[in-house]
Amino acid sequence: MSESGAVRRPSKLPPRPEPPVPGECCGRGCENCVWVYYERALQRWEEKVAALESERDRDSGGCD
Repeated sequence: MSESGAVRRPSKLPPRPEPPVPGECCGRGCENCVWVYYERALQRWEEKVAALESERDRDSGGCD
């Protein structure tokens, strides 16, 4: 919280997860493939961004 008692909101969006680099996946369909972790991280990132944008829109009255 700031000194005024207002909750501080992040001004920037979190960085998008980086996809695996070529060669990081062995291509054997592993249960714990790097692509599985990437897709999960990407989904969490998309949800976080959507929530932050919704919050920002709500705080600004929905106007651009």
